[in-house]
Amino acid sequence: MNKNIRYLFFEFCILNFVFFFPPLGGERGACQQPPQWSQYLFNNYMINPAVGGLKDYMDIKLGYRYQWLGIFDAPPQTMFISIHKPFNLYQEPNEYTKKFNGLGASISKDATGPISNIDLKISYSRHKRLGRKDWASAGIALGVMQFRLNAGGLIAAPPGDPDLLDPDVRSISAFAPDIQGGVWFTGERYFAGASVYQIFPMPLGGTRSKLSHHYYFMGGYKHSYNPWWAIIPMAEIKNGVMTPFTFDVNANVEYINKYPGALEKVWGGIGYRKGDAIVLNIGTVIGYIEVGYAFDYTLSGLRRYSSNTHEIIIGFRYTKIEREPRCPAWG
Repeated sequence: MNKNIRYLFFEFCILNFVFFFPPLGGERGACQQPPQWSQYLFNNYMINPAVGGLKDYMDIKLGYRYQWLGIFDAPPQTMFISIHKPFNLYQEPNEYTKKFNGLGASISKDATGPISNIDLKISYSRHKRLGRKDWASAGIALGVMQFRLNAGGLIAAPPGDPDLLDPDVRSISAFAPDIQGGVWFTGERYFAGASVYQIFPMPLGGTRSKLSHHYYFMGGYKHSYNPWWAIIPMAEIKNGVMTPFTFDVNANVEYINKYPGALEKVWGGIGYRKGDAIVLNIGTVIGYIEVGYAFDYTLSGLRRYSSNTHEIIIGFRYTKIEREPRCPAWG
């Protein structure tokens, strides 16, 4: 690791350390940044609990994101597993007033050098038909977060400079409850939703720090050229009390297979994240398996030290009965 990268790594760790645990430096803080995902449409349940159970099958997903590959010995890494399914399905005499519920759970880990957090949540959602193919959903997720700082993993730069690392800094493990809520609207050609992390800001146990609100807004439209091909422009906006406003804009081209066989659809697209990256993504659904991959081409100054970001998500669909789909693929 050369001198410039050591400085960068040290600065990155200290900034995160000050944001997560500022009381050790004297001031009270209120910051927590949820994990970043490039495939936010494919992975929308992890962002908005209202999506849980909206599909006609049990949805299981596993994801892994390896960020800024090669920038230092322990680059940011994020992983998750989620599961959600509908329950209490029933057919009312008037199909336009059909209602049902969804249940789900997830666990994720986000780690950057000596700093990591684990997030465990369970969710409940309620779905109501607004029209023949239009649905409104609301959901809530309850959980707990664990934040950890391994002081032994902090690196002074240049090596041996005692002025850059406070000898009183100690390893920390802190817990905080979390409540997340969201709403979701979907139809044959559109989707839109909003969600909030940390609805009620909670203190981190054992510190004077406090979690803060984070807001997510997502929407898109599906334009079909014919029964086989469609383009889906979409956007995600993110904002936090103590984090900068940012957004992603994407456009995916989707091929829907109308012929007999296991292949259901294939997609690919390009996107841009404000001041951070150009994103390329591809994916497919074959039988009961979904696979999505995203590549982030770094645009910021970190480009000089890293070889970009890779993200993969694998999904499994499980169902015992066949039903007519209630909503488009964005669920």
